[in-house]
Amino acid sequence: MVNPEKGKILEDLLRLSPGANEADRRQKISVWLGSNGISNWIEYPIKEGRADIHLQHRHCIIETKTHVQLNKGIHTRGTGAREKESAYQQLCRYVESDRSQLRLDSMKLSWLGVITDGRRWHIFEWPLLGDGDKVNEIYRCEALDRERAARIAQILERNNYGKPWVPDNIKEEFDPYKEELMRMYRRMSVIKEIKTKKKLWLAQLKSGGNAPSEEDADDLFVTHTLIILISRMATNRRDREDLYEGFAGWVRERGDDIIKRLQNKVSHFNWAATQGDILRLLYEKTVDPSQRQLYGEFYTPDWLCEKIVCDTVDTRYMVSEARKFLKKIPINGILDPSCGSGTFLYYAAKRIIESKDVQAVFRDDEKLHNFALQMITGIDIHPVAVEMATANIRRILNTRKQVRIYQGDSIMLPHEDISLYSSVGQDILTVFTPKNHMLKIPLKFLEKDSNIKRFVSAAANGDKSLPDDLVARLGKSDMEQLIDAYKTMLKVVKDEGNDVWGWYINNQAKPLLLSRGNKAGRIVANPPWVLIRKMDWDADTRRHVKQLSERLGLWPGGKDAPNFDVSALFVSRCIEKYLVGGGRSSWVLQESALKDGKAWSTIRKKHGSRMTTWALGTTAFNRPSCVLLMGQGRAASYLYVSGCRFDGHETWNAVKPQIRIKRDREKFKWSRSEWYSGPSSMLARSGATIIPSPLVRIQNITEENPRSLTIETIPTAHKRWRIVGALSGTIPKSFAKDCVFSTDLIPFHIPTTSKCVIPVQGTSWIHNRKKVQFWSDACQIYGAHRKDGNPETLEGNLDSTGKLIYQLRNNKNMVVYNKAGSRLYAALNHEKHIVDRTIQFVLCRSEKEAWFLCSVLNADCLQDAYRATKQNPLDYVRFFWEKIPIPRYDPKNDVHVKLSGLGRQAHLTVRRGYAEDTCLKARKSSLGMLRESGHMEKIDLQVKKILPGFSR
Repeated sequence: MVNPEKGKILEDLLRLSPGANEADRRQKISVWLGSNGISNWIEYPIKEGRADIHLQHRHCIIETKTHVQLNKGIHTRGTGAREKESAYQQLCRYVESDRSQLRLDSMKLSWLGVITDGRRWHIFEWPLLGDGDKVNEIYRCEALDRERAARIAQILERNNYGKPWVPDNIKEEFDPYKEELMRMYRRMSVIKEIKTKKKLWLAQLKSGGNAPSEEDADDLFVTHTLIILISRMATNRRDREDLYEGFAGWVRERGDDIIKRLQNKVSHFNWAATQGDILRLLYEKTVDPSQRQLYGEFYTPDWLCEKIVCDTVDTRYMVSEARKFLKKIPINGILDPSCGSGTFLYYAAKRIIESKDVQAVFRDDEKLHNFALQMITGIDIHPVAVEMATANIRRILNTRKQVRIYQGDSIMLPHEDISLYSSVGQDILTVFTPKNHMLKIPLKFLEKDSNIKRFVSAAANGDKSLPDDLVARLGKSDMEQLIDAYKTMLKVVKDEGNDVWGWYINNQAKPLLLSRGNKAGRIVANPPWVLIRKMDWDADTRRHVKQLSERLGLWPGGKDAPNFDVSALFVSRCIEKYLVGGGRSSWVLQESALKDGKAWSTIRKKHGSRMTTWALGTTAFNRPSCVLLMGQGRAASYLYVSGCRFDGHETWNAVKPQIRIKRDREKFKWSRSEWYSGPSSMLARSGATIIPSPLVRIQNITEENPRSLTIETIPTAHKRWRIVGALSGTIPKSFAKDCVFSTDLIPFHIPTTSKCVIPVQGTSWIHNRKKVQFWSDACQIYGAHRKDGNPETLEGNLDSTGKLIYQLRNNKNMVVYNKAGSRLYAALNHEKHIVDRTIQFVLCRSEKEAWFLCSVLNADCLQDAYRATKQNPLDYVRFFWEKIPIPRYDPKNDVHVKLSGLGRQAHLTVRRGYAEDTCLKARKSSLGMLRESGHMEKIDLQVKKILPGFSR
């Protein structure tokens, strides 16, 4: 009997419209494969780009195309991902890349490649190793039906090869284990050893400038424990001491049963075969986004890491260090002092082992991998990041050996805290324990990793004195210092437990030891982007930061002091401490590093003669960013990288064809638009202030009646409003309004809206609104938590400077566009929705003028000019109206009339092809549709006629 759900899924695939976009086709094919028991991964990252659908352990790649593309034929140039590449050439490139990358060719299972639009299917088979090079088309289908679908499923189902890959829904696989660990922790949290580990963990997060709230701490502690255990198990760290090292070792007390089951679960998957940073994906899906944002954990996209490593870690340098390594001369390796999950180091190791020139030096895989292992070093203040980085390096190098990645503070600040801090003297590392025991340990003693472990082990065994060989090579002063430290260690073990100190002290010492040993030849890093006023540091630490910044010539002083960018100190300090003379370094930073300001001006002045800067806009992050490449090039140079923001897991090869790189800043001859007649009469306005989210933005409607709604609002991570959480209650239906935020906007279309509680009717407030309990409570909560200087009432905040009521009274022919970003997206607000402050709006004289303006604002050829008008890295606001002479609509002008018609046609195209997705992907796919259909080319052609000096 046919499963009804399975039959419905096939029907959806069979009914695919010829006009369906590629994303919609890909999704329907993926769901259909899943219904046949064929697990798959959408947009799977490989070296050459992103495979549309990857059948993980079945050696198969599926590339989806639109109906129009397949009509041209799979061997026609321009149907592939690259210019002048055919769909078949793209498929061959992807399959060959994956075969090479995974090294999984087997005499048991060949590789398959598929090109399809969902209706037409071309299936190719690559020969097994040793069977020649000919690729055969083994099946072709010109019109899918039930019988052919069954045959295709039979071909693709094929026998699995090896273990299943890590699934896309990785969080759901491990959620039950987190719940078990949480129950176990609650039973054991009073044990002194576990208390110590928890305090050490909390202090480590606090030393980074932020710590979880008291109510979140237990949950995050257990979550971090789970991720660390999975990271260690995924790289076959089965030794009991290795598995339980550090604060995660609290589970060893009573956790043997759950650990055994967790190990079995982890070993079920093939972690090595899965491409990219799979552990980062686990972390992002497991840790609540509000907590990740709180700690500043925003990771560098793969494609950017790969490109920076390629430009910084040059072949000449790698070969030189390889020859030194063979001669047993100390090497100057690659350091990431804020390594996060190790993405930079992953690509550095990958670049080393894949370099033909480096391979030629060794001619032996084992020596090559040992060299790569010694070449890379990482430091991070976040304990979970260190574990993920370690696991990722072990995956790429296929090793169980010790990896040089340490948990510590790269800029070596003393953190004075009642629970813990480490301070560094000239020859002494001082550690204060949670119970205020002070350990002073000679640095000479810490140079060998095993020393501190034996030191702690002896104390744990209750030995009255240290083994003779541990003190034999120390000078008299260091020996006396170590003996005193050992006496203190005996007390620490008695009061606070023993099995975490060796790991902790060893990690704390590493930054200082690295700064005094062989320095790095290359540094690649994305330091924390944070202002000093947002760091949760005590007064002494702030004083040390100020003194250190003053010494380096970075401290701004005065009113600018609270806005001091800590990443400037991080960059200067790391270059000073860790980089060898003549070495190179590359830094991913906020775009403000290219602007004025004492700190960055000082850094650019010092390194500018041999520095390349990349202005990235928002191609890499949701805020403007840049890269400073120091010690590279013979003279200062500037690159501007433009394009839409790309998925974090894209490879450089996939991104490269989609971006434009310009070597000089654009220069335009500015003049005012006809829409502009002065700041006070400018037609562009800002939307309403629809915040705070917990009081007005609806997340769920839990119950709906003819006259009322039961709702729950959206909580926020914002410090002032986080305590409010999510409100719930009942409101009249008339209170719920559809609102447009910038995340609802794509080119020429507003496909989604966000429900908000705004008690207005027509053009004014609803008279008896305060009688509704939910609104009354929300107004009181606002009054209790509002910031000084903000409007006194919630309603006053929503209608700040009349922005809400104005648009209720003036909403005809309203064109809306995003206030911030690297590209303008504009659409006509047909439904007269309320727009938020993340949106700017313009009122037009007619609908035809509105479509004309949409065409001009969305035009590809004007985006460089729009960006060049920004007065701050983030906002467009109204600046371009003052500088780009955009005309008012003239119905007698043929070009204007054509642009108006093209705008309306573009809207219909995007609306028909829209598939529900994230804002980023929806914008990307919509632009793709418009370019593929020729709409953008036609719009650009007309825009260039009216604004020739601004079109590119």
